[in-house]
Parts: sequence; C-alpha cells; structure tokens
Amino acid sequence: MALKNKLRLGLWICSVWMVLVLCSCQSEGEKVEHVEAFIAENIMMNADRFSVPAGYKKVNSITNYEDNRGATQS
Repeated sequence: MALKNKLRLGLWICSVWMVLVLCSCQSEGEKVEHVEAFIAENIMMNADRFSVPAGYKKVNSITNYEDNRGATQS
C-alpha cells in the first residue's frame, strides 16, 4: 500500500514538473511599435460661432503593443 502511494506521488510530481517545463518554453509573444507623425489643423470659433482654420500643429505618436501569452498590453 505504501509503495502504491509513493508511486502515485512520484507520478504526480513528474506530471507537475513536465507541465511547468512546457509552460516555461513558450515564446515571448509579439511586440509591435508604431511611430507616426502627422499634421493636425487647429480650428477656432469666430464671433459668429463659425469654425475657421487657425493654423496647423505637428503631432507625433508612438504606440507600443505587446501580446504575451493571451495578455494584451498597449
């Protein structure tokens, strides 16, 4: 009886160890970085409550996206 329990415990430990080893071998995931630069038009309201162009503004944008083992970060 004691030998069966030791064998079951040994098999259970081996199974858990194999699962942990296989989980640690997964890839790191996908990392993407988007860099954008564009020009946006500034608009202001005049006295008659109409929108008129007031100028232009340079805008930069950097977006990082990471998909790692089902968890997504941006």
